[in-house]
Amino acid sequence: MALITCPECQQQISDQATVCPKCGFPLTAGVSSAPSDSQNDEVLDVCKGEPNETARGTYSTPDRGRKKKYILFAGIAIVCIALIATIAILANNHAKALAAEESRAAEEARIAEESRAAEEARNEYIENLNLFLIETITGGAKAETVCNLTKQVWHDTIFEEYNSDTVEYTKTNGVFNDDFNTSLQRLYASDEITEYVDAIKENQADVDALYKKLLNPDDEFEKCFEEVEAIYSIYYKFTNLAISPAGSLQTYSENFNNYDNDFMEHYNKLNLLIPEE
Repeated sequence: MALITCPECQQQISDQATVCPKCGFPLTAGVSSAPSDSQNDEVLDVCKGEPNETARGTYSTPDRGRKKKYILFAGIAIVCIALIATIAILANNHAKALAAEESRAAEEARIAEESRAAEEARNEYIENLNLFLIETITGGAKAETVCNLTKQVWHDTIFEEYNSDTVEYTKTNGVFNDDFNTSLQRLYASDEITEYVDAIKENQADVDALYKKLLNPDDEFEKCFEEVEAIYSIYYKFTNLAISPAGSLQTYSENFNNYDNDFMEHYNKLNLLIPEE
């Protein structure tokens, strides 16, 4: 057995040693103190940290491959988790956006419905105002016809004036009636006046129904409703005067003229106040 010099620590060791007992440097059995070029290359490889196949075998780490796999799997897992989290966030944001859009659409629909209902109610109120005018002027015209004829019969009976339009009521057997009430009774028993009176009463029912629909107006129609109330009051006085005459000829005539004038005054005001639909 011979001694050789350890390439690493330069100590004298046995040429049969495979590892330097001093520094632990790996040796090839039988290496001489003057290693060959190939041995020098192998030693240099080891010294550089790049072991040859023998050295690699001596220094390889069995867990290195598994560690790489774990790192790879961990990276994939992190990416998957991040991807799932991103998808969840996007889905949540999408759901929130859909909910917000549905809420906005529902609110817009509600506002549109309220606006449509308000517009419809407004147009209906305007329509009822116009119908109120039509019905009251219709009833007023009938009342005017009856009142004019009543006043004429009353007058002709008292003053015994002949009139082809009233003679059938003012005279009995060619003689003027002594009592104007007789003439008025005959007038109101006639088919002509009976039809007028019945029509006026029906007209009053229609006006009542429209008046109820016009109660509690919106602010826009407050001025209109003031005229409605004025017309309604005068209309009833006027039509009742036609249905059931009372008082003296003078008071009857004055009331008739006052109601007629007041009615037309408020009628014209309301007609101007009613807005377009």
